[in-house]
Amino acid sequence: MIKNKNKIIILAFTIMFMNGVVNNLRSQVGPYIMDDFGLNYSRLGVLLSFISIGSMVVFSINFPLIKNTTIDPIEIKDNKIPNLL
Repeated sequence: MIKNKNKIIILAFTIMFMNGVVNNLRSQVGPYIMDDFGLNYSRLGVLLSFISIGSMVVFSINFPLIKNTTIDPIEIKDNKIPNLL
């Protein structure tokens, strides 16, 4: 049971990390995306908006998953933090 909780927590934080990477690279790769796919600024804006909306949906789904699968205080013994990996 704890292994599944750890996998969900790792997956959620990996998704959040990758979203941060994508958000930071938007301005650098925008002109290349426009050239490769023949997009204008308005279509590129729509594409980037869908990426943002998708990440908000994923984050809203991940929060209840993390909240429902966190480690109970009863499982922590002797005030030691359990190994999450």
